[in-house]
Amino acid sequence: MKTSLPSITKIAMVHCDLLTPHLMEKVIAGIPIGVFCQTTPIEFLGKASCDADDSFHNGGRYEKTTLKFMTLDDVPTMQPMAFVVTTAAGTSFLVGTFERPYPKVKLSYTSGTPSGDPSALKVSVSFSAKKSLLPCFV
Repeated sequence: MKTSLPSITKIAMVHCDLLTPHLMEKVIAGIPIGVFCQTTPIEFLGKASCDADDSFHNGGRYEKTTLKFMTLDDVPTMQPMAFVVTTAAGTSFLVGTFERPYPKVKLSYTSGTPSGDPSALKVSVSFSAKKSLLPCFV
């Protein structure tokens, strides 16, 4: 089953070690979770996308979430980062947890066009776990 988040309006990042432990297990058990630590907003260019795919892996169900966006902001890759994605409907989702495995962040740079578009940073975040797109409150 594939899930795509429509109309992403906000993206923020947070250090994984600032999150509450066992968030994934709480979501699987039906317990609402919240992100109560300081997040850093990211201004993104154009449209951002966030897709989650369900599959079976080694006899168990796994979900892989991919978040893609372009930004002029710095996105650190030296420490584990999680991302909070908010849709136009006001619902928020967390991509990443306190525990391993952490989300993988891949960065690539694009050059600007002669018509005046700035050079930007393409960010691709992938996270695989039993549940990787966690509904949350911010």
